[in-house]
Amino acid sequence: MVIEPKIEPYRRFNRYYTMLEPLLAHPEIRAYTMLVLSLFTMSFFGYFAIRPTLTTVINLRQQIKDMRFVEQKLQDKINALSEAQVGYENIKPDLEIISTALPPETKFPDFVKSLEKLATESGTIVVGLNFQNISLSSLEATTAASEIPIGFSLTISGDYANLADFVKRLSRFERLATIEKIGLAIKKEKEKEALHLTLVGKTFYVQ
Repeated sequence: MVIEPKIEPYRRFNRYYTMLEPLLAHPEIRAYTMLVLSLFTMSFFGYFAIRPTLTTVINLRQQIKDMRFVEQKLQDKINALSEAQVGYENIKPDLEIISTALPPETKFPDFVKSLEKLATESGTIVVGLNFQNISLSSLEATTAASEIPIGFSLTISGDYANLADFVKRLSRFERLATIEKIGLAIKKEKEKEALHLTLVGKTFYVQ
């Protein structure tokens, strides 16, 4: 089987070349044609040459944009922390008052000394002081911070005015203490009668 060569494309190319040859014969047309081909060639190969650089520039611009966004967020947090610090300094005296009113621990000795001081200042005498038992297991089970009450019973003796003064001082005491029950009784002490006040109340601490 004989394969005849395909000469049709060659004839077509030859026809185009024959048509363009008179045009390329003119110096101006040939110069413009070479210029256009040169520009096209430079553009074509230049695109592939600068493409990695363009990609790098685009990536860098995106990174800069992301870094500016992160920087703005950090600045916002710094401003918020600065405002919080200013707010903390403003309420710091109040925090000390709150810490005294609701201490972070029981502070039994301090509370007892304070009651004795109030009794001395009011001219009364502490006859008895008892505290309610505290279940340590229930405190350990508490996860969130809360006020833990401590029940106490206090008995003092003195005249009516001094007893009233003690109650008034206790109600204004710097550590939070509530009065739930008050009872008055006349008892005999050393062959004379004395007025006794029994006070049932609670103090608190934060656990």
